[in-house]
Amino acid sequence: MSEIWTLKFSFKDSVFSSSGYIWNKGGHAMFSNILLPVDGSETCAHVFKKASEFHNKFGSKIILVHVDESTLIQNYVNYPMPNINITIDGTERSSEILKSARDKLDIPDDYIKEIVLTGEPASAILDAATQENADLILICTHGMGAARRFLLGSVTNRVVHHADIPVLIVQQD
Repeated sequence: MSEIWTLKFSFKDSVFSSSGYIWNKGGHAMFSNILLPVDGSETCAHVFKKASEFHNKFGSKIILVHVDESTLIQNYVNYPMPNINITIDGTERSSEILKSARDKLDIPDDYIKEIVLTGEPASAILDAATQENADLILICTHGMGAARRFLLGSVTNRVVHHADIPVLIVQQD
């Protein structure tokens, strides 16, 4: 059974070579740096297979990004009640999430970079894509319905609408 991937973006500054690689105007192979945000949820486990396939086809480096939101939670909780001091350390959890993600990728460790960021997830992901010179953001969707996505928002939705580079959304199985 063959799969069909849908990836929408402009090839106006790209050149196809006989090897099947896509080259950008700077002479670098596209998809050489792929940003893969991970949140530790099992519903997105299938995205690692896609990332491994990109590596095998293009020799891509996979940049695993986890956004630690514990500081946001701590600031929110402490703001209305300044007399209560709550400390939430997301460092250990972030390390576990990144280790688990690394183990799910079927590529050599030399092609994997891990980054832990803090803040609002969509903004942090977009900033990381810029800082790491990513050619593609490979992200999964948790399958929220339209009403829930409208009320709660969606990291994937915000990334897609604000990214300056191609975004490939992999839906859960």
